[in-house]
Amino acid sequence: MGNLTLAPPYTEFGPAFALTEEQTFSETFVLHALKIYGQLTGSKPDTVADVACGAGTACRLFAESARTVYGIDISQQMLNLSERAQRPGGCPVQFRQMDMQCFTVPTSVKLLTCMYDSINFMTTSAAMMSFMKCVYDALELEGVFMFDMYTLRGLAMLWGVGAEIHTNTSDYFVATSSVHDKETQIATKSFFGFTRVGASWRKWQEKHTLRAYSVDLMTEYLRGAGLELLSVWKWNLDASLSRFDDDAYRAFFVVRKAS
Repeated sequence: MGNLTLAPPYTEFGPAFALTEEQTFSETFVLHALKIYGQLTGSKPDTVADVACGAGTACRLFAESARTVYGIDISQQMLNLSERAQRPGGCPVQFRQMDMQCFTVPTSVKLLTCMYDSINFMTTSAAMMSFMKCVYDALELEGVFMFDMYTLRGLAMLWGVGAEIHTNTSDYFVATSSVHDKETQIATKSFFGFTRVGASWRKWQEKHTLRAYSVDLMTEYLRGAGLELLSVWKWNLDASLSRFDDDAYRAFFVVRKAS
């Protein structure tokens, strides 16, 4: 790829990502979130924030029944996709370009979500605690926070190893190569991409770095921010939820702002 300057995460990869698994994952996450929220409260959340919202699929689904929805992402390119994809009906989504380590919302919300392993991008304890404190501030009292993340096993065995062709369409070609550091539990994936621009192709490169955490350590971070862990589920490869165990590649957390 020569001496290409690395683009920030999802600046170039975002549009290709939005065409693939992001939409399906978000749709499934929203179904799980609304079901669990209903079991906890007997209602649907009327104020919602989705942090690291990407192309906004989850925001659009939440907006079908909520009166206020915030979509927060660091990538303006992803937010541009989100704004163009808003649908008639439901409440208009308010998109905000912010780093998830220091995000805010204009009004507190009853449900806050962070999906598709976005929380694994917090690669230091300081970053994770900063994010959790923002979550606490954004939630109403007794508000619910749901997120998923790669487990230690998942990052090491699924995301952080090997090379693959990730995307191959008429407008995008993306190949990736990953390395995993067992000592730090940090994995880095390099993206080598080509995007069609008219009759030619533009080449680009990104690098994404994720860290995995144990459930026990995540519980400490949550408790330190004043958040109460209600349950942890195993996100299965078929996207169903079941009782969490050591074989889980992905964990789904249900958390509440403690009274």
